Amino acid sequence: MSLNLEAKSKNEDAGREVVEAQNILNDLFEHHDGYGSTSTITLGMPGSCKSTINLIMCNYVMKHYPNDKVFWRSALNAPLQFFKLDRWQIYVEKGSDVNFIDRITRRNVTDELNVIYFDTFEELYNTCKPGICNALFFKDSKMDGIENDNGTLQWFNWINFLLGFYEWKYVFLDEYHEMIKAGASGLIWHKIQNHSDDVSNARKSNLGIHGNAHQMSELDSRVVQNIMCMIQAYGSKLSKHSPVNRKALHGLMKPNQNDGAYAWISIAGTFGKFRIAEVIEMPKNLSIMAKIVKTDNNI
Repeated sequence: MSLNLEAKSKNEDAGREVVEAQNILNDLFEHHDGYGSTSTITLGMPGSCKSTINLIMCNYVMKHYPNDKVFWRSALNAPLQFFKLDRWQIYVEKGSDVNFIDRITRRNVTDELNVIYFDTFEELYNTCKPGICNALFFKDSKMDGIENDNGTLQWFNWINFLLGFYEWKYVFLDEYHEMIKAGASGLIWHKIQNHSDDVSNARKSNLGIHGNAHQMSELDSRVVQNIMCMIQAYGSKLSKHSPVNRKALHGLMKPNQNDGAYAWISIAGTFGKFRIAEVIEMPKNLSIMAKIVKTDNNI
């Protein structure tokens, strides 16, 4: 993977940490038809570079697997992280009322972003291009009294839909905790259970699922237990699902311009430490968020 991996010191333990991290990272996106794909969750407090880690992964896939399709989920009313990538296209489900607003000027810039609108999943899948970041925005499902869903149920449905295709593809879920929040009830509880099953099945398919969240305690444990690989950035708390200990997590430095950011990565009982040398910055004068804007002229 195109990460700049360095040990913080020259001691033997630090060297092993870097080697293990590199081994894990090298295997994350290998195309093993006999073994299927890998799922990851990246944890850390705001500003810990957890979104940057997902962006680096996304960029790696686009560069090394240009024939694979990549999909990105963004949080509403927050800066759109995929603008940091070189190649992206926005797709919006018709009737969703999703608009794009400049966070500085508050101006609606939807018409300037070459947005592609779609009706069905089949149309969307056939229209999305490989080798770029396809940023998707779905309309609310409006099922059984669930309000302010903001497309979460449709994302569950979309991931389930993707399992039906043999070709390799990847889903990156920014702010994953919004989808699989712990303590959900009613219909959404059952939908998360179905999604948990899909995450498990994805391990045997050609669908990679990669999300990020603040803390493990925010996430529904049914999904977490089916995620294969955990990445813990600055501010991540101790988790029973990871072999990384409290001392190691407390030793992570806060990201800064001189040192970049460090994180622990673990899978199947093995773990290592890697460094992100450069934090990906947002292009100048491009601070845009997606927002539900009710209009009379609904597309």
